[in-house]
Amino acid sequence: MANSEFHLRDVAAARNHTVNITRRERGRQKKAIEKLAIITTYPALPPRYEAFGEGAYGQRAVYRRLKESYSPTYLTILSVVQAVAMGDLAQVVATSYQDFTLVQWALTFNTFGVLIITWNVFSVQSALWGWIPDVRDSAVPFVVGALELFLNHSIVISLSAWLVAVSLIAIAGALGTLHISWRARGEAEHRELLSWLSVHMRLYIAYLIAGGGILLALAWVCSGDHLNAIVMSDDFAGKLGLGVAFFSTLALVGSVSLFHLLWRQAILYAQADQKGGQEKAAKSFHGLRVRHIRRQQVSTRSSSAASATSRSDRK
Repeated sequence: MANSEFHLRDVAAARNHTVNITRRERGRQKKAIEKLAIITTYPALPPRYEAFGEGAYGQRAVYRRLKESYSPTYLTILSVVQAVAMGDLAQVVATSYQDFTLVQWALTFNTFGVLIITWNVFSVQSALWGWIPDVRDSAVPFVVGALELFLNHSIVISLSAWLVAVSLIAIAGALGTLHISWRARGEAEHRELLSWLSVHMRLYIAYLIAGGGILLALAWVCSGDHLNAIVMSDDFAGKLGLGVAFFSTLALVGSVSLFHLLWRQAILYAQADQKGGQEKAAKSFHGLRVRHIRRQQVSTRSSSAASATSRSDRK
C-alpha cells in the first residue's frame, strides 16, 4: 500500500510538472508575439543613433514622428494637386466641349485616365516606402500637377501638344521611380523589399522611358508641317489622329498593367512573412500537442502500472 501511494504521488507530481511546462511554453510564445508587435510598431533607429545613451528614447520618438510624416504629408499635398487638376479638366471640357472632335474626346478620356493613374501610383508608392521627407519630396507633387495642367489645356491646342505633355509625365514618372529607389536604399528596412521588386521596377522605368520617347516621336509626326507632308487629305489626317489617340490609350493600359504587377509582387512579399509565421506557429502548436499527448500516455501508463501494483499488493 505504501509503495502504491508513493507511486500515485509521483504520477500526480508528474502531471503537475507537465501542466507547468505547458503554461511556461504558452507564456514564452505570448511574450515573443508581444515583442514582435513592439518591434514592428516601433522600428529600431539607424546604427548611428544607437550610441547616444541617455535621451535615446526621445530621439527615437522624434525619428519615428519624422518618418511617419512622409505618407500623410505626401498624400495630402497630392490630394490638393489632383483636385485642382480635376477641376481644371472639367473647366476645359465645359468651355470647349461643343467644338470637340472625336479625337479630342478620346484625348479627354485619356487625360482623365492619366489623373487616376497618377493618384494610384503615388498612393501605392507612399504605402510601400517611407523616409524623412525633404524639399525634393515636397516638390514632386507640384511638378506633376503643373504637367497635368499643361496636359488638360493641350487638349484644345493640338494632338502633338497633348502627346508632348503625356511624354513629359511618363518621363517624370520614370525619374520619380528612380528617386524612390535611390531614397529607399538609404533605409535598412526597405532594402529587402527593394531587392524583391528590383526587376519589376526596372521594367516599369524602361517602359515609361520607351513610351515617352515613342510619344515624342508621334508628336513630331503629328505636328502641322510634318503631318501635311505625310498625308494629302484631311480625312486621312483625322483617322491618323484617332489612331494615335487610341495608341496612347493602349500605352496607358500597359503602364497600369505593369504597375499592377509591381503592386502584386509587393503584396506577395508582405504575405510571405505572414504565411511563414503562421506555418511556424502551426508547427510549434502541433509539436506542443504531440508532446502533451505523449505525456498523457506516459501518465496513463504510470497510473495503470500503479493500479496493477496496488492490486497485486492487496492480493
